Formats: sequence, C-alpha cells, structure tokens
Amino acid sequence: MIVAYYSNTGESRRIAEYLGKKLGWETVDILKTHIREYDRMILVFPVYCQGIPKRVEKFLGSVKIQNLIPIATYGKMSYGDVLRQMQDKFPHKIVSAAYVPTKHTYSDEERFSEFEKLGEIIENIYGDEEIKIPRSKKSFWADMLSEERSRMGVKIIRTDRCTSCGVCTENCPENAVINGITGKNCIRCLRCVENCPGKALEYRLIYPMKKYLSKVRCSDIVIYTASGIVYKKI
Repeated sequence: MIVAYYSNTGESRRIAEYLGKKLGWETVDILKTHIREYDRMILVFPVYCQGIPKRVEKFLGSVKIQNLIPIATYGKMSYGDVLRQMQDKFPHKIVSAAYVPTKHTYSDEERFSEFEKLGEIIENIYGDEEIKIPRSKKSFWADMLSEERSRMGVKIIRTDRCTSCGVCTENCPENAVINGITGKNCIRCLRCVENCPGKALEYRLIYPMKKYLSKVRCSDIVIYTASGIVYKKI
C-alpha cells in the first residue's frame, strides 16, 4: 500500500504526505519509483488544462495497480472530466476517487490547509468494489492546444541570480529547461521555479491568463465512493 504523487509546485505532494502520515503508508514521487505492481495505491496529481498530465499518463500506462484511489487536485477553476477519462483509458480498478481544490499554480493565494476535510477519503480507501465515476462538465477548449495556450499565458524568466547550477534541468519532468532557459517542450508547470535554490527563476502572467484567474472559482471537494458521492465546500 502506497501513496504516490506527481507534483510540481508542492500542492499535490503536501496532500499525499498528509494522507501517507495519517495512514502510515509510504509516500513516493512517481518520477522516482521503479516498482511496477501495486496492491493498493492513492495517486495524487494536479489537473492540467482539465486533462491528465502526460507524466501521470505515462506512469499509469507502465504499472499494474489492483486497487486505485486517484485524487485530482485542481486550481479552483475546473477539474473537467479527468477522473472519468482516467477510468476509461486505463485498466486499473478504481475503488474511490476525489477532486480537491488547491492553490492554482499561477496564483498567490494561500496553499490548501483544510486537510481534515479529506477524512471521507481515508474512510473509503480499503474497499474492493469498483466504482463508476460519472461524467462531469469539461470546457470546449480543454483539449485544444493546451500546451500552446499555457506557453502563451505564462513566461518564465531567468534573472541575473542564476548560477547555472543545473538544478532546474535535473528537476524538469519534460527535459525542457537548461540552466533556466526553457525550450519548446516546456509545459509551464513551474517545477523549475519552485526548485531553484537561488530563486533565480521568475514567471510573468500574460493578460489572457490574468483574466482567466480573475474568474469566480469553484471550491468543491468531490469524493466518489461505493456508497455515493460526497460534496464539501472549502
């Protein structure tokens, strides 16, 4: 039994570590594990443009999980139809699942802190009955040029504090940055910004992204269990 996570700015990792501590389960980064078979896994990951991150898709396509509990964190805008997409695309049996609103990657709001509201997830992780996740609303634009839209909305800047230490290159999940200079494969996940030891990397939001972030945000925790759906507000 394990709690796995994919996290670039730390929000999904913090939730994974909380659950791991509460349950007494090992917590691992999916980019650093080489085990390919699991009996029971909680998988915490962020929603990207209302879709599943490529690295999460690659991981799920390379492992065998008997009982999966996926938890999709989203930046209080929209979670799309990610969990249903995951269920349709991969063979792993989902026994419980959840959407959890957290700090948006590009916002300055407070980090998620209401961990006690995740208790319902903990109560339903030992089930063996496969659940059917209902479809949820997804934006018409979600699947259209998502990476291109991200690049147009956010600019990563290398400042003169950069010492070319290579930490950003080592941490980039897409091999898209070399000493603070991003390439065409950059998905603007901000892992490089988050992990830079000298805080030498900064980012700037372009107007369309600023406008998007100004919209009214969703704050629902949605938990899917064998006995039904639980909704909670943050």
